[in-house]
Formats: sequence, structure tokens, C-alpha cells
Amino acid sequence: MSGGTKLFVYGVNRACPKETLEDKFSKFGTVSDVYITEKGYAFVTMAEESDAQVCVDELNGSRYVGIGHFRPGKLLP
Repeated sequence: MSGGTKLFVYGVNRACPKETLEDKFSKFGTVSDVYITEKGYAFVTMAEESDAQVCVDELNGSRYVGIGHFRPGKLLP
């Protein structure tokens, strides 16, 4: 396994707790890392590429209280 697959998530409130994103994304697989910026986006690293793709498919365009609109886009590892 490499370093995982990083997702770029738009529309994240900078006051959103890291644990909130981790809990939401961990429903689709193992979350290796979460980094929330102060600019309204976050990086969520999934351990497996297939899990990252499921996150994109399931969460794209959805809305979650405390986070905003999910618009995850997969980045290259």
C-alpha cells in the first residue's frame, strides 16, 4: 500500500472539527489523515484508492450539517 489517495474537499467550514470529517469519510473506508485549511477546503486521505472513489461517488454534491456541501475530487497520490 502506498501513502493512500488524497481527496480535495470543497466547502468545509474552517470551524469544522477534524473528527467530524473523519467520522463521515470513515463510513466508506479507512481514513489515514484529515487536514482542514482556513480557506474553506480540506484534504482527506483514504488508505485505499477504491474507498476514495466510493467517497467521491457517494458524497459528491451532498450536504452535511457543520461542513457544508461536499464536492470531493480525487487527487493523484
